[in-house]
Amino acid sequence: MTALIIVATICLVVGTFNLINARAGAKAYRARNRGSRVAEIEEWDRWSRILLAEYNELTGLELSYPEIKFTSGRFDRAYYNAFSEPYTLTNANPWKDETALETLRIRHKLPSDDEIYSLQEWMYKKKIINRPTLYTSLAYLIQQCVYRAVHKRDYKYGGKDWEGEEAAKQKWEEIQSKHAWMKNDPTDRWIN
Repeated sequence: MTALIIVATICLVVGTFNLINARAGAKAYRARNRGSRVAEIEEWDRWSRILLAEYNELTGLELSYPEIKFTSGRFDRAYYNAFSEPYTLTNANPWKDETALETLRIRHKLPSDDEIYSLQEWMYKKKIINRPTLYTSLAYLIQQCVYRAVHKRDYKYGGKDWEGEEAAKQKWEEIQSKHAWMKNDPTDRWIN
């Protein structure tokens, strides 16, 4: 009988320890991968306007803010494409003035191409031999500023939007409580 109590106590202690570790791991995972689409959109809009104004000042051009064409897929791709594709009013691509881009990169303390490639080599544990220039358009500058701004707001760029999902779930539950038929589950009426 004593052996049974000892085994049960050991199982209880080990099970409790595993449960605590699993919860701590899940909490750490959520913290590491916490993102916010609202914050990302705000930063894309903010930095695209700031850098476009500075770019116009440096180049002497008067480029207007391009139309952002949202399609299915990621919203950041729409911003990126708007500032990297050729401008419709000119034959050349005015988003690619190299001296203005380099000036903006230095002004906003963004990493150089070599620093970015060195970081990628360490992250992926592979030597990158072909190292093309990264700062070839205003879009890449905006993207780097957005990454940094989102990180400063304690979010991971492209991370899981836990708060957004929870808000959407609560909104759905409110709608479902008013209009139960929208669930489209006819068996539910027999359960309740």
